Amino acid sequence: MEQPMFRFAVPLISSLLLTAMFGGLWASVVATAFSDDSVVPLFAAPWFYPVFLVLGAVLASWGTFTALQLPGRSPLTYSYVLSIALLVAGVGSFFVLNGETAINIFGFLAICIGLACADVAALLLLGGAVVRKGREKKTRTDPGSHPSSYR
Repeated sequence: MEQPMFRFAVPLISSLLLTAMFGGLWASVVATAFSDDSVVPLFAAPWFYPVFLVLGAVLASWGTFTALQLPGRSPLTYSYVLSIALLVAGVGSFFVLNGETAINIFGFLAICIGLACADVAALLLLGGAVVRKGREKKTRTDPGSHPSSYR
């Protein structure tokens, strides 16, 4: 059964949206740290963290479950899943080390590395699917190009 190409794009869409979420969060934290005290940051609102975590969990789950349902589980699929697991572990480490003076550099690095690896793995998954689709289409449209037709 042929898989629609959209299913191969879901891990990339999911990881890019997670990258945008965390990038926006870090940009607002840095902007607030260097501004005057009259600016009230968005992440200080009581509703922000639950909404952020639920949205992040939905995106991570969507990308992971879709990647695991793709045909032909390749090492790229497993590297994508492990990268998302590293991202989730990095986010979880901020709940363990949540003191006022705690600087969680390992959680930050886990999130950054997890996001970067997930983006690359998802991009390669989609690229591989596009290349395979192009080869299948060429083989179906040009019967003389198939290796079994060589004489």
